[in-house]
Amino acid sequence: MRKTRTFVAVIVALLVFSGVLAAGWIGSNNQANLYAGRLENTYQKSFSELVTNINSIEITMSKALISVDNEKKQQLYQNINQLCTLCGTNLGNLPVNHKSIVETTKFINQLGGFSYYLSQKLKNNQSMTDADNNSINELYNWCVYVQGVINEYANNQDGSFNILNNANFNDTSTGFEEMFSNTSATGVEFPTLIYDGPFSDSIKNKAVKGLEDFEITEDEAKQLLQKAFADYNIKNLTYTGMTEGTFLSYNLTFETTHRTYYANITKKGGLLLNVSSYGTQGTDVLKLKDAETEAELFAHNLGFTDMKSVWGTILDGVAYVNLVPIINNVMIYPDMIKVKVTLDTGSIIGWEATSYAYNHDNRDDFNFEITEANARNMVSPELSILSIKKCIIPQEYGEEQLCYEYKCTYNNYTYYVYISGKTGIEIDTLRVVKTYAGDLLQ
Repeated sequence: MRKTRTFVAVIVALLVFSGVLAAGWIGSNNQANLYAGRLENTYQKSFSELVTNINSIEITMSKALISVDNEKKQQLYQNINQLCTLCGTNLGNLPVNHKSIVETTKFINQLGGFSYYLSQKLKNNQSMTDADNNSINELYNWCVYVQGVINEYANNQDGSFNILNNANFNDTSTGFEEMFSNTSATGVEFPTLIYDGPFSDSIKNKAVKGLEDFEITEDEAKQLLQKAFADYNIKNLTYTGMTEGTFLSYNLTFETTHRTYYANITKKGGLLLNVSSYGTQGTDVLKLKDAETEAELFAHNLGFTDMKSVWGTILDGVAYVNLVPIINNVMIYPDMIKVKVTLDTGSIIGWEATSYAYNHDNRDDFNFEITEANARNMVSPELSILSIKKCIIPQEYGEEQLCYEYKCTYNNYTYYVYISGKTGIEIDTLRVVKTYAGDLLQ
């Protein structure tokens, strides 16, 4: 009888314990579902606002294109700038892989910057030039394309659509991620932000030439990152998969004290292709020159010993630095690597070597057949020359040009004039246009 009572007591205790566990699990699960529901509502609100704001931008741009009243056009371009700011916030609040939205974000930022430039120009009673009209028409074409992709996706979703189930920070192949990736599948060109520097968007060579002919393993990719960030006390270095496409690359993530990093390293050639990160920053203490030095040292530690800073600017506590190889005193613009450096600690928080991967080659023609004095004769006498440099610049169809680069001023504007070192003809001219979001280069 005593054994029976003991057995019953044990059974009862187990049942009570199981009940407690079940109640705890149900409570925990309900809490998790509550948090997930709130997060989903936030994402749905951001995506809905993004669709609304993109549609508003297209409508406002269409009005600006047909308006003949400069005061009205000034107000319209000012509105476009404000809508672009809202779109940027919407994109930043969505749970999407940074690679998926890079082109969409870039378009929004540049449309906003260019619209601000036009609004200020019209506000100062200046007329839009043919170049202004051509640029805004190209931007409008891209806007219509982006609008179509996003609206088509939104319209095809029913009431059960869940962003959390259709987005993944580490995967660009989900439907939600693919939608954003598709917004960059067009060839429309638009002004380049000056903080990217001259020719930073000019990946003219579509045949990949810059990857060495060997392959690395996943472990070797991790070792490369550990070496590159040896002074960063990195932890939780994790392989998250492969990126397919033009550059088959290892995707890795790791953490430092204040930031989370994402990196891509090509399997062929072991090139550090991209680095991005997010985290907190302190008070700015470094100057641009300090940041340029940090960018060069980081590149040199990776084996890019010829890399020098040829362009740098500061925006919101971050230095944007463009590095190119300098060989025989000639800047090789097609092989550019872009680096982002914080001004609080000098940490590298961004790295982009796509142009280098496409274009790097063992060049051997540095023969300038035209003297600098003769090339100077092709520069307008109206321009005041500030500096003269030798360079190679990218051209269409993978071609390159050996040039003299003349940095000049005229009527308080800054120009870059490129004269062929072979023929003495003018190859290209760029002008700096100042905006609140960084300057435009046209």
